[in-house]
Amino acid sequence: MENKRTFIVPYDFTEASEKALNQAIEISKHENAKITLLHVVAKESEIHTNELKIKDIISSLNSTSEINSQVIKGSIFTTIGEVAEKNDASAIIMGTHGAKGMQKVFGSFAMKVIISTGVPFMVLQKQTPIKEFNNDLSDFYDRNDIFIDPRFWGKKINLKHWNDWNEMQSDIG
Repeated sequence: MENKRTFIVPYDFTEASEKALNQAIEISKHENAKITLLHVVAKESEIHTNELKIKDIISSLNSTSEINSQVIKGSIFTTIGEVAEKNDASAIIMGTHGAKGMQKVFGSFAMKVIISTGVPFMVLQKQTPIKEFNNDLSDFYDRNDIFIDPRFWGKKINLKHWNDWNEMQSDIG
């Protein structure tokens, strides 16, 4: 039996994280992939309540995708990358609100998460429309999201463009 790809979706109950979940579901329809909804909390006492909320969200989805959840105490800046690496994730699909206020000076939360790991990222904004995924990433270049693969990084961020889905798959494995 072939191993399933794993997509980690950091989930914070916002429209942006819901958008990322919906995009992960769309991609997983065409891939041998499972989705892990990851919620990071600051205190141990928050784990149980948030586990119940995430399980309710998963049970309310009308999806045939395999979706599980993890609620972990930690810091979003390190825990998301650590969980993705531990689970040998194919990608992290994350929603963002974009840099606001002082984040424009010190860096967005999304960028801080991205630089904490070598796992490829897809970042979507909450206003990004979900389109049917047809194994051709060209759909993503007409929208407000990006796919970042830190394995191609030097000392600066490099965005990689693939001509088709097969070319991307051969690059990221």
